[in-house]
Amino acid sequence: MIISIDKVKPGMVVAENIYQKEEENLPMVYANREITEYQIGKVKQKGIQYIKIKFKKDVEETVNDEIQELAMQSVKNFDIQGIIENAQKIVTAVKSTKYLSYDLSKYALQESDSYQHAMDVTCFAVALGKVYNKKASFKNEIDLDELATASLLHEIGLLCRDPQTLQNVKETMKETSFFNTDNFPGFYDECFDEYNPNMLPVYSFSVLTEATRINPTIKLAILLQSEDELSNGPLKVNKKFFSSNSAGVIMAKIIHICDMYEMLISKVIKNHIIPSNIIEIMNYMKNNGKLDLDLTNWFMSNVPLYPIGATIELSNGQIAKVIDINDELLDRPKIKLLSDNKIIDLSKERTLIIKSICEYDIDNYNKKNEDQFNRKF
Repeated sequence: MIISIDKVKPGMVVAENIYQKEEENLPMVYANREITEYQIGKVKQKGIQYIKIKFKKDVEETVNDEIQELAMQSVKNFDIQGIIENAQKIVTAVKSTKYLSYDLSKYALQESDSYQHAMDVTCFAVALGKVYNKKASFKNEIDLDELATASLLHEIGLLCRDPQTLQNVKETMKETSFFNTDNFPGFYDECFDEYNPNMLPVYSFSVLTEATRINPTIKLAILLQSEDELSNGPLKVNKKFFSSNSAGVIMAKIIHICDMYEMLISKVIKNHIIPSNIIEIMNYMKNNGKLDLDLTNWFMSNVPLYPIGATIELSNGQIAKVIDINDELLDRPKIKLLSDNKIIDLSKERTLIIKSICEYDIDNYNKKNEDQFNRKF
């Protein structure tokens, strides 16, 4: 997990070597060792703002740390073969469980990281894709490996923040006629004269133009996934084209829903907002055409807001752990109070609501017992 150096406490375990300069061979702090107060001060003096720590997760995630790290590294290195192979591993893991399990407490600590974001969106997308394939007719099923690959790469266009990369992509795109069609009128110069963050999907698509191992369906999904309304997204895609049931379009809609959900989780936890607001926002967006209606309904009824193992604060101030999921009410799980081990089924006890997700207690990082969750929002 990448966190601000200001949040780092002595005793935290560093996940990778910390160097004064990238070209140096001798680390200031070695990986897999506890960082000291003196070392924290030295890291700050060198102007290093963020470091990566090992984080004891609140929840056993469906996709384990090893697969996540390999997948993120393959994206970072733009290793197409590695991306495809790790996408397949993610699909295998998600298909093996009824409900996706993911750790919520990490969002309170970790800084914005596009690679972790892509990883989380991929897990959500495969979970929704699995449900879609059960609902769809056989001829309309989507390839989950392709969906996972598209999700991992959906923000690869961030490479274009480098002016030279942007210029190289512009020259490549001049040789294609893709953006001269009726579907994508008049924004070529706006995209490629200078980096425009609103056009990230275009850059992602463009970076992948010459990646022959990435098929057209995946590229199309990456290009379209930002379209929050049928013809009012940044690309202003032709409504008839975007409303089709082609695999690329379905994947794009799935990625867009999961991208929005991941962003909402992060904002809700960092800003101490009641988590159930996510459901209200998602419902508002689907009812106003910003998210696909059926796909959003399937997502909200199959991806639990509070995974098993999550530590939560109730409206009465008590702290509890989620111990089971209620199939009919995913936002009202069964919980166990940490104070007396009393089990409560929130689907039946309607007077209580979940107020917040408990943040991992970084001030007591090395504690092994339930006290570590006593720091709450």
